[in-house]
Amino acid sequence: MGRIALDQRPNVYILPERKKTRNPYKHRARNTYKSVAIALLLVILFAIGILFGSNSSSFEPYVQTVKKKVSWSSNNTATKVDLKYMKSRKKHYRSWFRKNKEDTLIIDADKDGPILDFAVVGFSHNTMSVATSLANLAPMPLSDEQSCTSLESLVTNAYQTWPSKYGDEKLFKGVHCENIMSLNSESFKQIKELSKHLPKTKLVIGIKHPVLWFKSRWDKAIKRNKIDRGANPYAFTELCVGNNCSSSCKENQPFCMHSTRFHLGIAKLGKTSLSDEERNLLAFADEDGGDNLKSFDVRNPIFIYDETELGKEYFWDKFANYMGAESIPHDIDEIQRQIDYDSLEIVKALDICDDKYNDLRSRLMKHSYDMASWLQQYLLPVSKEKLDVNVAEPMVLHGILDSYKEDPCGKLVRSRGGVYRVKSE
Repeated sequence: MGRIALDQRPNVYILPERKKTRNPYKHRARNTYKSVAIALLLVILFAIGILFGSNSSSFEPYVQTVKKKVSWSSNNTATKVDLKYMKSRKKHYRSWFRKNKEDTLIIDADKDGPILDFAVVGFSHNTMSVATSLANLAPMPLSDEQSCTSLESLVTNAYQTWPSKYGDEKLFKGVHCENIMSLNSESFKQIKELSKHLPKTKLVIGIKHPVLWFKSRWDKAIKRNKIDRGANPYAFTELCVGNNCSSSCKENQPFCMHSTRFHLGIAKLGKTSLSDEERNLLAFADEDGGDNLKSFDVRNPIFIYDETELGKEYFWDKFANYMGAESIPHDIDEIQRQIDYDSLEIVKALDICDDKYNDLRSRLMKHSYDMASWLQQYLLPVSKEKLDVNVAEPMVLHGILDSYKEDPCGKLVRSRGGVYRVKSE
């Protein structure tokens, strides 16, 4: 993004010297006028400094107030941020609720400007690095699932509770609710509520290769005693649909193989046409996929990234443009360290590359291949045409998605029938 250098000065042109008798009175008058003009200019600049300096914030350098074209290969521009509105919007807090009560937001409550600038909504265990970095701009906790059950409580906390705890000087307002993009109908209701009441809130969505995600999720669940150390990963491969299910998994399971179908949650947002051809890639054989997948026509803009992009500076530059921030403070070394820590080379609770898990990876790779294909064929093209679908670099993400079609353990290959089988020796 181009920036105006502070030391740029206009060109100075030197006229040829004239051989003319100098008038001392005229020269003295010219100097007097010049001195008066300079004095007036200094007074004006001083007044401007007082006017704007009194309201300055240490976080204002992070706010981008001028809309500029960005060299994206997708059809996007940097967000225009109204700095004056961001500073004063708390004054309008009561007007966002029905009858000035805090129990129900009115429809299109943010018609005059964003109330929540962003919501990091999914997918679980792909969002912490982004949320940690955005917390430098917005006063918010990194985990508060209790607040995520109600849109009204999120707004109340963002304006009334969190600023005193996490920094009242931060101008952005945002939330981290990584589970509301799950396929669970109760969880997805919050996405629908956001679209209904706060359609200007930007949704931030992170994805990851399903095999890598399953391994990482298993390791963390074991560490946090969410599942028994002797549990069998194959017991986490059954689809569950109904009232006694959680995110398409059995009620007592914090996650399962079907949790990796990130593309189904994205498809439900309604950013693509959901043609018959698309639905073939959206878990067509599953009870909650294919023709049974319902679009909610969510109005909020979305930004999608793969977790590996977080270790690259290009991502943070483009993400800052999208958020309307001059920059987003982040620790690239720590982020890359975490990405490396979740790699296959570091075996913790689950050695998913072991031959006994070939069939497990084969099933995961079915979801992985379909997700990559759907994103490449249907969502990425939309990101070049619609302003409400955003990625950092479409071609880079397209290349990353190619890796989703390959077994990261290097043992399985896709057959003509679409099944991943062990390579023939």
